[in-house]
Amino acid sequence: MAKEMGLNPRSLIKNIPSKSEQWKAPVSVWIREMYEKRQENAFRKKARKRENHTYVSNPLGGVRNVKKSIVPYAGDGEK
Repeated sequence: MAKEMGLNPRSLIKNIPSKSEQWKAPVSVWIREMYEKRQENAFRKKARKRENHTYVSNPLGGVRNVKKSIVPYAGDGEK
């Protein structure tokens, strides 16, 4: 997991908690938490990307990706 996230051995050694840093999690736990958080963020980013795009079928065949446009609300006060 650490290799996939681009961490080198030096950064792992630097994060080993000492006796005065008991608040720190062990390196294995720290890596797992960081990896899970990164996976969650990637999943959310993909979901947002899917929400902002609509897939439209092309009459000539195939599917194209069209970004949804945001239409501003004019309100009832205009006459």
